[in-house]
Amino acid sequence: MEITPELRNLLAPQTGQAARDMEITPEAQKPVGARTRIGVPDPAFRGAGCVDRMAIMCERLREDGLYDMAWALGVTRNPTGFLEPRVTVGRNRFTMDLRRALC
Repeated sequence: MEITPELRNLLAPQTGQAARDMEITPEAQKPVGARTRIGVPDPAFRGAGCVDRMAIMCERLREDGLYDMAWALGVTRNPTGFLEPRVTVGRNRFTMDLRRALC
C-alpha cells in the first residue's frame, strides 16, 4: 500500500509512518555479529540477521510512539517476491493502523 499525496493529506500532520524494505539475500539473513560492544546487548537482536533487525526496529518505533504505523518488508529478486519478517509490522497491521489514523 503506497501512501499517496492525497492519502497523506488526510492523515494528521503529527502522524508518523514508516515503510521499510530490504532485499533478502543470504548475507542479510545471517546473524549479525558485533566486534565491539557498548553497554548490555539487547537479547531481541541475538542471532538476528539484518532483515529481522529491520523488522524489530520498525516494531519498536511504533510501540514507542515514534511512529503510528510501520511496515517491514523483505523482497526477493529471483523469483520476484516478498516476505514479511514479522506479523506485528506486516501489511495487515499497517492497514489497520492506517484506518485507525483516518478515523
